[in-house]
Amino acid sequence: MIEVIVPVFHQHQVEYFISKSGRNFCVSTPFLASGLEHTTQVTDLKPIVDCVKKENAQLGLLINRLILESEFMHFEKEVANILAIFTPDYFIVSDVGVMFYLNETYKIPVYFHSDTTIANAKDGAVILEHGASMIMPARELTLKKKLALIESLPNQIMIPLFGYQVMSKSYRPLLTNYLDEIKVSAPIKNKLFYFKESKREEYYLGFEDAHGFSMYTHAIMDLITEKPQLEAAGLKYGWLDPSFIEDELIGAVIMYFHDRINIAQMLEVIHQYDKQHIFNKGLHYRDTSLTKEQVNE
Repeated sequence: MIEVIVPVFHQHQVEYFISKSGRNFCVSTPFLASGLEHTTQVTDLKPIVDCVKKENAQLGLLINRLILESEFMHFEKEVANILAIFTPDYFIVSDVGVMFYLNETYKIPVYFHSDTTIANAKDGAVILEHGASMIMPARELTLKKKLALIESLPNQIMIPLFGYQVMSKSYRPLLTNYLDEIKVSAPIKNKLFYFKESKREEYYLGFEDAHGFSMYTHAIMDLITEKPQLEAAGLKYGWLDPSFIEDELIGAVIMYFHDRINIAQMLEVIHQYDKQHIFNKGLHYRDTSLTKEQVNE
C-alpha cells in the first residue's frame, strides 16, 4: 500500500474520497494556491475540517506558490486565520522562505513540494536538514532516479503518482496579457484553456488564476503499473493531482494505491476514461538530457 495525499476543496468531495478509502487530504485558499483548479475560501473550511475530524483522517494546508515580500503580512494573517479554524496535521509548501517561517513559528511538520528543485538525494538531504519533514522530488526525473531517491529516503519522500503535470509556471498573467495585446475581451480567470503548437499534435492545458499562468501536460501522467516497483523500493507516500480530472477517476486511483482494487480493475477504469483523457508515463522512461540531445539533432 502507498498512502496518497489528495488536495480537496469541498465537503462532499471529501466524503466521496473517504468512501473510497481516502485518509489523507490537504486544502488551500485562493491566496495560498497557484495553479489549482479549485480552492476553498477560509470561511468555507469548517465543513471540510469537521468531515475529516469525524473520520479521524488527516488534513494538511497546501501553500504551493512563492510568497512575495510585499505579501508577507497578508500571508501571516491568512495562516493565522486558518489556524483559528483548525490545526493542520502538516503544511505543504513550495517556497523555502515559507518553510523557514513556518518551522520557526509553528510546531507543525512541513513538507516541501517542489516541481523542479530536488533532483537527487543530496538536494533532498539539504532541504530535510533545513527543516522539511518530507520532500517531493522534481517531476521530470526518470523512474529509475525516483526509485533511487525512495531507497535513500523511504520515510521522507512522496512521489507524484497520477495527474496532469505542471510544465511551466509564470507569476505573470500571460493569457490576460496576450488577450489584451490582440484586443480580445473574455473571462479567463480560473478557466481551463487548450493550447496547440503548430508543429505538434498535442493540446496542452493552460490555467490562469490570480497568481499567474500555469501550463500542463497534454496527458495524465500515471504510475499505475509501476506500483509494485515503488512499494519494493519502500515508498510510503504518494501525491495525486486532481485538477481537471473527474472525482470518480481519482477515487478509483485512491482505492488502487490503498489496495482496495487490483491492477486489472484499475486499468479497466482508466479504459473507461480514455475518451476524456490521454494517459502516459511522462518522462519516467526518458531522461530529459537525452530528449535535449534529440531535439538538438
